[in-house]
Amino acid sequence: MDEQLLDIINILFNNGYETENSCQANIQSKAWIPFSSHLDAKRLVNESQMNREFLQYLTAGEGVEWSVHFDTGHLDDSDDDDDGEDRDVVMSMSLRFPKQDIPMVTTMLRHQYWHPDDETVSRSDKKSTS
Repeated sequence: MDEQLLDIINILFNNGYETENSCQANIQSKAWIPFSSHLDAKRLVNESQMNREFLQYLTAGEGVEWSVHFDTGHLDDSDDDDDGEDRDVVMSMSLRFPKQDIPMVTTMLRHQYWHPDDETVSRSDKKSTS
């Protein structure tokens, strides 16, 4: 994984997203985050509704692109095995955005997925004011 995407991928991973083969300078110097499932990509957009700035960026940001990928490789029935398993097309989605936006996207994700337990507070900061 590319170093500049490490924080973004960690935030996504810690919040239950699965990604694959991310790249900080993919096609046309865009950062690339392929989600393992289209459902994870949909969830990211749905959960960003609480953060209007991030939602606006994901859905209409300058240089932001979403692409859909279909994996039909496992549909090959050249083996005459009848294993009884359902065959299905696997759909995944990728997010590409300008590389220079990596710090901004990292900040927006931190804001979106901030949890009180993530904040480091020293014991002296917890003193009673009574």
